[in-house]
Amino acid sequence: MDIRGLKEVLERVETKIAVVKKIHVAISFVYWETVLAVLYMLLMLININPIEYVAYWAGAIMIYHFLWKRTKAVFSTYSPISYMIRALIVATVVSIPLFGCINRLFSFRYATSISILCIISVYLFIIGLTIRMRTGKFPKEILPAMLCFAFTPLVLMARDPLYFTGFVVIVTYNVTALLCLMSAVGVLSD
Repeated sequence: MDIRGLKEVLERVETKIAVVKKIHVAISFVYWETVLAVLYMLLMLININPIEYVAYWAGAIMIYHFLWKRTKAVFSTYSPISYMIRALIVATVVSIPLFGCINRLFSFRYATSISILCIISVYLFIIGLTIRMRTGKFPKEILPAMLCFAFTPLVLMARDPLYFTGFVVIVTYNVTALLCLMSAVGVLSD
């Protein structure tokens, strides 16, 4: 095989890796929005106590960990899990005082809703910065989900702020997943 043939093979492999990375990110966002949508469906049908609520999210995290592990080889070229865990720890540390401050300003339903949007935004911003440090490029596709806090004024106008917040997350995560998939299609068509 000559140098030109080797270069073509390497370019095809690089393209496939770029596409798989984008698809993996899209799968992640679709997974979490599905988890949230299923929770909303359950909440419409039955009352869930706090222990069941925690068990539901713990189960969702365990399933996600399995999915993550399955695609780890591909995803690790994008952002190692250790960086994601550190980002999650930082986001959690930031979110606790943030929730406390917001809770003092608003009633519980509004405070919880606003806190959810802010925590998601902070977490995804930290993830974006982590990816930027690792790859040199900020992942523009995650901007819709990262900017979900911009819906805060509408939360204050909503009849049921918790449900409205859930649907904001579902919509912004859907848009993010679509942008990731469109970006993957764009890589293939280049």
